Order: sequence, then structure tokens, then C-alpha cells
Amino acid sequence: MAYLNKNAGMYNAYTDLLETNYFFSSSNEGYEGGIERFAQFFIKPLFTESCTDRELNAVNSEHEKNINDDMWREFQLSRFLSKKDHPYNKFGTGNLKSLKHEGIRDDLIKFYNTYYSANLMCLVLESNKSIEDLEVLAE
Repeated sequence: MAYLNKNAGMYNAYTDLLETNYFFSSSNEGYEGGIERFAQFFIKPLFTESCTDRELNAVNSEHEKNINDDMWREFQLSRFLSKKDHPYNKFGTGNLKSLKHEGIRDDLIKFYNTYYSANLMCLVLESNKSIEDLEVLAE
């Protein structure tokens, strides 16, 4: 985060029904260093207890923010009205009550080890650099 702040950047992520998207932006001068730092998130995540708690609280805050939003209420209603044994019927966003449990960090590490694999992911690089330069950065 400090690196992106120094390079006019930002980062965020979101999860929709089928995928999770992680993204960042930075100045041209900070682009290559940003990619290297961003890649480390996938190559060697920290998974510390404090990061786990911070992420659970972020998910809970997002859920709390959406409670009175009509679009999200309609979305959750459609989930509730779907077939009971279908995965779509589950609670959509999560909150501290549904997510925080003994062993959550171990569950996250297991999920990472199962699904965070290059053959299951896509990478998009957007820049004013040449396609050849972006290919080198991607590799």
C-alpha cells in the first residue's frame, strides 16, 4: 500500500457470483514495481492472523453497508427464493457471524492451495507500454 501511495496508485478487490477480481493502478513510473508487489500476493501470501481478521471485518463492513440497499436486498431475496439445495440459495456476502469461526485461517489457506493456481486464473495488464514489454512483465 505504501508503494502504491508513493506512485499515485490504489488497489481493491471484489467477488461476484463466479469470480474474484483483484486490481491495482499506479503511475507509469510505479507500474513495474506495482506488478512485482501485486504478484507476490498470489505467489506467497502472508495469511497472518491480523490480516485474516482485517479481511473478515472488511467483508462484514461491506455487508453492513449493503443491508439497506434495494438492489442487494432484491439480490438476496432471489437467492432465498431459489431451489433450497442449490449453491445459489446460500447467503450471498457473508458477515462476521457467518464467516468467523475456529479454523477460518486454515480454511482460507486450504482454499488458496486448491483454487489459486495459474491454470485457473486470468491476468490482464493495461498500460501504454508496448505489447512486447507487457508480455515480458507478465512472464
